Amino acid sequence: MKNFLGWFVVLVIIAFAITLWWGFHEKTAPSAAIPEDYEEDFYDEEPVTSDPKEGPTTTVASYYDPLLEYRLNRDIARDNTRLALEKLVQFGNLDASQELVNQNKKAAKEEELEGLLKAKGFGEAVITIEDDKLTVFAKNLTRETVEVIGELIFSLTSFSKEQIVLTSI
Repeated sequence: MKNFLGWFVVLVIIAFAITLWWGFHEKTAPSAAIPEDYEEDFYDEEPVTSDPKEGPTTTVASYYDPLLEYRLNRDIARDNTRLALEKLVQFGNLDASQELVNQNKKAAKEEELEGLLKAKGFGEAVITIEDDKLTVFAKNLTRETVEVIGELIFSLTSFSKEQIVLTSI
């Protein structure tokens, strides 16, 4: 958990630095020079004016994607576990070696199922496999898509229908 928090802080700092750089870069970028033979009538666009009484107009864009955040957190936790297991394997721990192989198989199966759902037209999904449960996170799930996805996952894995959980984000 300590490593996860460290990686999370590093990612936040990097995101903040990129945001600052991008804002600074846009403010200092040289504007395009207007050519000497520029004719105002050449362009049919009306000039955009804003009412000075209303103040400057701003647009706020939100790019929050809960699936992306969940996948990122899952991958960070998985990588931290993988690194710890690899250190144990270097010291000759056979149990850690077997656990590393199992984790790699589980990750490959999760990615395979996610790709299959995307190829079948169900959009982006995040799948996590635990010992006794398979969880599918997806956007805008309806009753019909839940049934189809559940049957598809059931037919491709060894999990029973009671062990497959679908969650709409």
